[in-house]
Amino acid sequence: VFLGAAAAANWIGALAAGRSWIAAAYLAAMCVAALRMWHAILHRIRRAELRKAGAVEQPLPRFRGLRWLPGIAFKETLMAWKVAIREEITSPREALALVRGGLDFDEPTEFRAGDDLHSVDWQSFPTKRAATEKMADCLGTYDVQQVRQALAEVGITTDHSTTVKNLRDLQARRDLEERERRRQLMAAVPAATEG
Repeated sequence: VFLGAAAAANWIGALAAGRSWIAAAYLAAMCVAALRMWHAILHRIRRAELRKAGAVEQPLPRFRGLRWLPGIAFKETLMAWKVAIREEITSPREALALVRGGLDFDEPTEFRAGDDLHSVDWQSFPTKRAATEKMADCLGTYDVQQVRQALAEVGITTDHSTTVKNLRDLQARRDLEERERRRQLMAAVPAATEG
């Protein structure tokens, strides 16, 4: 209602000011366009936040149209698409890599949980990312399949691509922390020998 009233006011105001009907239409359309653009931006921001929180399912991978043509890579693309759905993979490259690697997706990797896994209240973590990082710490590995399987055993489901990203981020952060710790140790060694 408000948008319609604003567009009508711009239309009538432009015509009353002696402008052409093209200028009046332009001013009226800008009200609608500005609202649509604002809505689209807010929608994308909200979706990104919900995706980070794990409340929205990740989108399926998008394969280029040429890959679907028979005789080019139709079978490989179809297999990668099926794997992406089953394993919740969002990246076409990861799905194709799994298909090309000839991995058996139905066979779970072996998992041996330590005693400390059951002492953690897994449902208390605010995000799946935090639970993924804690599970990687408990297992002492960045292996995606082991971490996902262990999380599933404690009742937390994660998709493949998000788990890969979270584990890469965790590993990069740990590597950075380790480099910083070593730098501080190296800086302390000369200071200790000088005194």
